[in-house]
Amino acid sequence: MACTVHSSLPLGSGDVPPLGRPMTRCECAGIAFDEAARRMQAEGLALEQAVRRSGCGRNCEACLPDLRRHLAQAAAAASVRG
Repeated sequence: MACTVHSSLPLGSGDVPPLGRPMTRCECAGIAFDEAARRMQAEGLALEQAVRRSGCGRNCEACLPDLRRHLAQAAAAASVRG
């Protein structure tokens, strides 16, 4: 599966949404974003710690905007569940 090219604008800028469907895994590292979120929750990691520890983004970085968004949403959902 090929990587999807995304805008270089920072998350939350609202100017230009990512092109195409959001990615759900890092093809380079072979890790699904749900797995990275599970690890983040299980290990009590902050968002950027989870990004670094996942191994995602070390090659092409195409997944990083979607990974950060996915992990932030997962963290928010976990805090609501308490």
